[in-house]
Amino acid sequence: MEASVAQRFKSSSFAVSSSTSSTENSLIPSYSSASAKDRCDGCKSVQMGFVSHDDEAKVSYVSTQQPYNPEVFTRIRQACIRSLSSEVCPGREGPIFFGDTQCGHVLSYTFYIPDTQARGMHRWYSILVVMMDKIYLLNSWPFLVPHLQIVIQSLQKKAQGVYDAEEAKCPQRPLRMEARVNPSNFIKQRGGSKPARSLQEITGDKNVFQMLHMAFLWILKACGSRITEKLLEGPPTEDTIIDMEKQEETEEGFIKIFTRKLDGGELVQTDSEAIQETENISDQVVSKEEHQDERDCNLFSPTIKDIRHLRKVLGRANFQALAHHVVIGNQIIVSGHERPLLKSFINVLK
Repeated sequence: MEASVAQRFKSSSFAVSSSTSSTENSLIPSYSSASAKDRCDGCKSVQMGFVSHDDEAKVSYVSTQQPYNPEVFTRIRQACIRSLSSEVCPGREGPIFFGDTQCGHVLSYTFYIPDTQARGMHRWYSILVVMMDKIYLLNSWPFLVPHLQIVIQSLQKKAQGVYDAEEAKCPQRPLRMEARVNPSNFIKQRGGSKPARSLQEITGDKNVFQMLHMAFLWILKACGSRITEKLLEGPPTEDTIIDMEKQEETEEGFIKIFTRKLDGGELVQTDSEAIQETENISDQVVSKEEHQDERDCNLFSPTIKDIRHLRKVLGRANFQALAHHVVIGNQIIVSGHERPLLKSFINVLK
């Protein structure tokens, strides 16, 4: 598993909903003993829940049957109902995206699990990923869908083994095909006398909810680690602090940035390429000026070619200081005697 988790995943939620007839009751956030007795096994999942702590990232992952937060409960309840009723993809089985800014955005992966006692010999489930950030959820789609498929295939494989064993022992399909339906036994035939079974019984795995907790935990951790935020600037180095202390401030509050001369004899460069560029400055063609006398006077004036050339002329520390003021929007005043040089300097900054 990944070493760290993005803090933003505290607002993300996983939910597993089932298409049992008691879906509404299974979503009521009540933990009283009386309500627990009234529920069937198909409406129950974890009893107290599971908790995993990530001490390094300071994040706790909690798996419970119902969310304790009323707002999260409302969003997940609506998403569960929509995922198993109106929001379906072609073929009924597969991922689909829906939602809005108020109730959150949902990635719903609907699938079926074989069950000999269910109507139609299978039971529909859906795994939901609920987020308020639409763009983040859509960008996570290529990662979430394949890993959710792995979890779903594991559940279907376990349930298929139980289904095959029960069918070999007592086939249910021939009995249902031969059963006659009349007004007197319509309700019994439709609903059956057997209550809905839990996911543990359908898959034959008593630790299925522990497995789901660990699987969802890893998916959240890995999905959060794959996208990281980068700062535009880091803490200043020791050399940068020393250079900033040497800067002079004018009476108007501006900071002077001293550049090295562009003359080839006075410019000191350690890079051979930079020396070659400086020697060829006098051979460059200067842009046309408004007046002929200015054009003749400044024909061989040095100019700044591009941003890399500017960095070599200013030096690393001065260039970083200049870039800092440009990014944050401070006013920059450029003064000098060579008009073509100043014009090229401003054009490079644009």
